[in-house]
Amino acid sequence: MAAIIHLVPYEHPRQGYGYSSGSHADLYKNPNRHAPHTIHLFDKALLQIAPIDSHRLIGIGLDDDDIWQPWQVVKMARAASAAYEQFPSEKLFVLGLQNSYLCYVGEQIEVDDVRLKRILTGNKFIVGSTAELETLRFCSPWSIPEVFNENSQDRMRRVGLRMLETSENRPGWVYMRWGDNYTQARKDSYYEEFFGTQKLTDIHEVLVLNQSTKDSDVKLSFRIRPREFEVRASRDAHGAKNVLTNFSSMAKHESLSYSVTLTNGIEAYATITGCEADAVSIDGVHETGIFAKAVLFRDAKAISTTRSRGLI
Repeated sequence: MAAIIHLVPYEHPRQGYGYSSGSHADLYKNPNRHAPHTIHLFDKALLQIAPIDSHRLIGIGLDDDDIWQPWQVVKMARAASAAYEQFPSEKLFVLGLQNSYLCYVGEQIEVDDVRLKRILTGNKFIVGSTAELETLRFCSPWSIPEVFNENSQDRMRRVGLRMLETSENRPGWVYMRWGDNYTQARKDSYYEEFFGTQKLTDIHEVLVLNQSTKDSDVKLSFRIRPREFEVRASRDAHGAKNVLTNFSSMAKHESLSYSVTLTNGIEAYATITGCEADAVSIDGVHETGIFAKAVLFRDAKAISTTRSRGLI
């Protein structure tokens, strides 16, 4: 199996990208993760590759302080080939590799060998044949969700992508955690399974880690995680609080209900129980800085709890 990497250098425009500090933080700090800049980078790469009909193209993002082991690209190509073998009618895939290394750099240098339940940039990618170039141009690898479940699958399917993850890959992506940076340094909450820790004496040792026994000659299998209960909250022009859930998709095969509470995390301002519609509107709550907490019930027993993102 041959895997070819082309590095495409580019210069940031002297005049910037047209975003200001008042723009969304992602646009201001990471403009090349968003259209149209991702499309320009993709087109520039194509000029160097000159793909032919038999080629498959992989689109993947990698943060500038993370590391790939020497075998990572070949293992991505192997996963792509396995997906096409097992699902030959599919044209485009979003694939996630769960097995990973996390390197914590502090007074000591420790590398955890783990299986992640959230797949991060550098270990998830889009793959398609050259016949799907026009679709691939508009698919940003930074738009791939971290959780590979049926909720995310629904969104990917709208643009023709089949979403799958595997837990049988040989780890080759190293997520570098440099002391106490602006995000939570430890990522233990992301661990689905922990296999062990390597202690390094020099940071350069992370460039080639001890080989894992995973993914020797194993035939890769794929899965998608079950659907999760979701809730969103908004405030309309008249001050009413609108709560939207994916309840109907959760209740397709069984009898369920849910409750929703508007809260600031300490005090509850309104609660509605026995809900069986996707949308609920709540009047009479004037507080700001609140969110919606929803609890899914089966036979009066709580089976899932979730909250809306952000505050309204």
